[in-house]
Amino acid sequence: MRPNSVKLLWSQNKTASCGWVSCDSPLIAETMGQSGLDAVVVDMQHGMTDLQSLPAMLTALATTAATPFVRLASGAPAEVMKALDAGTYGLICPLVNTAEQAEAFVASASYPPRGGRSFGPFRAKYYAGDGYLEHANDTIVTMAMIETSEGFQNLEAILAVEGLDAVFVGPADLALNFGYPPGPEQAYEPLEQAMATILEQSHKVDKHVGIFCSNGAGAALRKSQGFDLVVPSNDTYALARLLNADIGLINGA
Repeated sequence: MRPNSVKLLWSQNKTASCGWVSCDSPLIAETMGQSGLDAVVVDMQHGMTDLQSLPAMLTALATTAATPFVRLASGAPAEVMKALDAGTYGLICPLVNTAEQAEAFVASASYPPRGGRSFGPFRAKYYAGDGYLEHANDTIVTMAMIETSEGFQNLEAILAVEGLDAVFVGPADLALNFGYPPGPEQAYEPLEQAMATILEQSHKVDKHVGIFCSNGAGAALRKSQGFDLVVPSNDTYALARLLNADIGLINGA
């Protein structure tokens, strides 16, 4: 089975860089995958991709060296199964607030005896190659999003779930739950302390931590702090930021 580059980086204590695609466009996914990022997330929660268009997005990413990840819309078992069968190598489940929810997510993503995933990886076998059934459980990354006060309070129990590889910090929703508007995370000391706690507690039990960042500078900061997967931006934010800068140069000429 094709190796998971993110897991390989983690085994070497290295941070993975990760893109994020909100537009339902295979061309944008392929372009982002060709940029040199270690992985690219197709966002089905707030992005425009759905289960019908997901295979085309993952096929586009397969032409690149970037490992394909998916942020699920809800984490329902049928959605988990279809995303995996379409060929994703990593799943990010939103709004995981309890250990029971994390256990259900991992079970949906795992073949027996670890879980209850049904066998039928139609496109996944094309991407992964031989040995998919034997190695999928240990190759695919499962990440639970910690983005609410409830999830933060239950962090220790969530981290104890067997088969969960990592947690993913959602700074915008976490800020809202801490009583702050979404914005530059570093502006809110209680939020910074919470994210430091998530990082520390996760590493204590050999779990990895990913985080969405506002830009490349923010991603570099999180890498220096020890985060294991950093997202510098998504496609729409990156395009808007570039165009705003260019328009500023034009208007200032």
